[in-house]
Amino acid sequence: MTIKDIYLKLGLDETNGLCFADNSKATGKKIDKVFQALDPQPDSVFCLEEKPFILFYDNPRNRDGLFKAIWNLNETPIVIIVENSAVNIFNGFEYIKDNFALSLIGSDERLDDFTYFKLVTGETWEKYNELLTYKNRVDYKLLENIKDARSILIDSYNLTNHTANALLGKIIFTRYLIDRQVRIGFGGELKEWTSADFCSVLANREDAFTFFKYLEDKFGGNLFDFDDSSNRISKEALSILIDLLNGVKLNTGQLSLFDIFDFSIIPVEFISNVYELFIGQQEQATTGSYYTPLFLVEYITSQTVQQYFKSNSTEYNCRILDPACGSGIFLVEGLRLIIERFNLLTPNLSRTSIEYQNQLKSLAENNIFGIDKDGSAISVAIFSVYLTLLDYQNPRDIENFVFPQLLDTNFFVSDFFDLDKPFNRKLSKITFNYIIGNPPWKRGATQKGVKEPFEQYISFRKKKEVKKSVKIAISNKEIAQAFILRVSDFSKEITNSALIVTSKTLYNLKALNFRRYFLNDFFISNVFELSPVRREVFNKSNDPAIAPAVILFYKYAFEESTDDSLIEHISVKPSRFFSLFNLFMVNRNDIKTVRQKLLKDHDWLWKTLLYGHYLDFSFLLRLSSYQKISERLIEKGYLNGVGFQMGEDENPVGVLGTLQLLEPRYVKPFRAHKNLIPFTEQTLHRVRDEGLYFGKRLLIKKGLSNKLKSVAAFIDYDCLFKDSITAIKIENEDGMDDLRTISGSLQSDLFSYYALNRFSSIGVEREQGFNEERFTFPFIENVVLSKVVSQIELSLIPESENSLIWNSVSNRQLELLNESIYRSFCVTSAEKSLIDYANKYVIPTIIQKVDISSFPSVQFEDGSLDEYSKIFLEKFSSVFKGAKSFSVDIWHSNHIIGMFFRISEMETQKQPITWIKKDNDFVLKTIISLGHERLTDKLFIQKDVRGFEKDFFYIFKPNEERLWHPALAYLDLNVFLDAILKTGRE
Repeated sequence: MTIKDIYLKLGLDETNGLCFADNSKATGKKIDKVFQALDPQPDSVFCLEEKPFILFYDNPRNRDGLFKAIWNLNETPIVIIVENSAVNIFNGFEYIKDNFALSLIGSDERLDDFTYFKLVTGETWEKYNELLTYKNRVDYKLLENIKDARSILIDSYNLTNHTANALLGKIIFTRYLIDRQVRIGFGGELKEWTSADFCSVLANREDAFTFFKYLEDKFGGNLFDFDDSSNRISKEALSILIDLLNGVKLNTGQLSLFDIFDFSIIPVEFISNVYELFIGQQEQATTGSYYTPLFLVEYITSQTVQQYFKSNSTEYNCRILDPACGSGIFLVEGLRLIIERFNLLTPNLSRTSIEYQNQLKSLAENNIFGIDKDGSAISVAIFSVYLTLLDYQNPRDIENFVFPQLLDTNFFVSDFFDLDKPFNRKLSKITFNYIIGNPPWKRGATQKGVKEPFEQYISFRKKKEVKKSVKIAISNKEIAQAFILRVSDFSKEITNSALIVTSKTLYNLKALNFRRYFLNDFFISNVFELSPVRREVFNKSNDPAIAPAVILFYKYAFEESTDDSLIEHISVKPSRFFSLFNLFMVNRNDIKTVRQKLLKDHDWLWKTLLYGHYLDFSFLLRLSSYQKISERLIEKGYLNGVGFQMGEDENPVGVLGTLQLLEPRYVKPFRAHKNLIPFTEQTLHRVRDEGLYFGKRLLIKKGLSNKLKSVAAFIDYDCLFKDSITAIKIENEDGMDDLRTISGSLQSDLFSYYALNRFSSIGVEREQGFNEERFTFPFIENVVLSKVVSQIELSLIPESENSLIWNSVSNRQLELLNESIYRSFCVTSAEKSLIDYANKYVIPTIIQKVDISSFPSVQFEDGSLDEYSKIFLEKFSSVFKGAKSFSVDIWHSNHIIGMFFRISEMETQKQPITWIKKDNDFVLKTIISLGHERLTDKLFIQKDVRGFEKDFFYIFKPNEERLWHPALAYLDLNVFLDAILKTGRE
């Protein structure tokens, strides 16, 4: 089998992602990097969205060196090699040290797993998910080795964190010089070193420190300076570094792989991860600083720096400030883009000249600025910049290069909120193009009477802005909110900001005043929401409690009105490609545009945008016109509140001591087991209103079920309960209908839908409901619903009073309950479809952790596609009113479904719906013939293709049942109608 035979068998060519060396630059920098870094070059690379997925080689030379380089490059999961007609498939993410080879996946019998459709639908990656585990990749192994060595230096040899960090930084830098084949003149002879040469120097403590001084004198700059504790570095401590470099087992038992690491292609992300390890878990918990995954950095710089260069074709300077720079990963990536832009615009400048070296230093000195109060972080950031400057020079030129002094000129060890520090004066004079970063997410200290610098800053600004109608505010001492606002002090008219912050900033009930100020004083251009994929985004973080993230793109308004500013809101949803490769897969329906004033008027819309769209907003807005449950409770004077709390305060139990306790586990949907236990406590922290424990009450558990329903049950016996239960009490039978109406409402499908789209925590961090949100649910008097709930309660009672085995609620009873609610609120067919879609697909994926791949595909002539089609048929039939004929052709294949909506004269009228079987390749060629040549993975995973021709319009989507639900039909229909109206106006 030849390599061309393989391309044909897999269905790969240049139209769908196959890239050859001669056109790599046109494909993107990542693909170009693959061709440049590997020797020999691959014959071709298959890529999706500029991400390399498969390397193809035909009889390559030096397989051992090639395998090591591919693994170190850490970019490509699959390598397919043809040698003498034999085919072998390798795992590019796993290197077997003893075999000097990549891990073998299989031979030509496995090729069918790598066909185009299996690659782009994710089927391939689902099958090989375990083999491609992160724990085999070079960055994981490298960080594990660094982590172990650092731990030994600190714990066994009493080095300070700073000294251990500086020592390891010097080791990494020297290995970088060795792997780049930079000649080192230490000892009088200028030559290329080996790792063995370096180890021989480290074996003598005096020689080692003389060598470190040599590096400092030769390269200048601020390269991991030692502190006063460097005299603690013993010969034994240096021997740990020798073991590390030699690739032997460390004292921890961990095998070092430094002998196979290649630091000449060290990834930038490694530096950021090193920073995370350097500060350690304890300091991370204290400061709230988190490492930033490279793919988020690349996304932000692509939307800022790259966009700036696209709009300014002759410019190569772009000034960037990171106010919480950490390892400097944003500034390093920005600097890379600036240097590459400079290289593009100065093709005649010799890359080996002194002038070029000076230009590189100027690009760094004039464009990147960072602040962080952690000195170790600043050291890593400067080191990262230095490596970046070296990456663009030849080894011989590096020998004469002197690093720029960046400490206290570009990088400042300081608190961003300290208004008296020198950086304020220096940076305020600079016109920044962008302020970007990932500020700490930690809440401030709660020490009584002591204000953190960021709190002092907010107080200062509040006094300064005393005449403003919308007052500055942050909630819960959230330092990230203060960062969002503080950047305005360094903003000019052209300055745009992009910060990664916790998503809770947009939803937390207590952050309302912050959001009001933010919306009033800043233009928000983009919101990139990552809450639904929070576990995947920070899966390498030290912190086991993974917080949700959002990227905010915005700029200071300088007193202009922000009402009409348009915000593009994108929410990223889980996919196989994101989990494995951090490729963003964004459905068209997950991109919304909203006026800023709408968010000012309806704060809850922030949450609706996360999982819903404008149809959901319209529906929820209509529901908000009804009386709320909370308003009904006030109107009728119903006593309500949570149960007692235990704690340090000692309040007498009093008359409550005669009651028994009902535990939350015995409160079930529509029923509460009367399984009371004695209560022996004599004192309570908070007793609450004693009336809550007596009489007829509806009990509601604090948590929600895994279907996002409240758990509520009516009881008429006296008992105690804790604060995880809320009670609503009535004084007489007149209130029974209200209690049962509330009970049924809170346990309905409509409530689940409402909670998903309105509750601040659900699908963001924890699946919980707060009473202030729960009781905003609409209330309407509904005797029918009350009777349905009463019948459910009666049907659940066991035959034996003492039995703990109760009957279950039947599906038919739940249907009656839901239908009663729908009639009460006049829920339309379109609104019912929204509720059904949320309960059937959205809630299971985010709450029950059901993978989207578990949802079935659509079979030929399946009724669900008929339902989708009929929504279009009904709409256009009413539009044409018999003047035209409207019909739908459904093309069905295993991977793609297409619908052609045809408009014709009445005399050529045909069947309303026609099913046609097609194979995948035919559908693909049809899409290309319709003008969609640039097919990417997005087309077949979560994105649709749609368009207009003379006599028809069409839509293609992946063959996934959830994508052809009636709720999406209403959305798709509106998109087509808007396009038709727009075309008519033009």
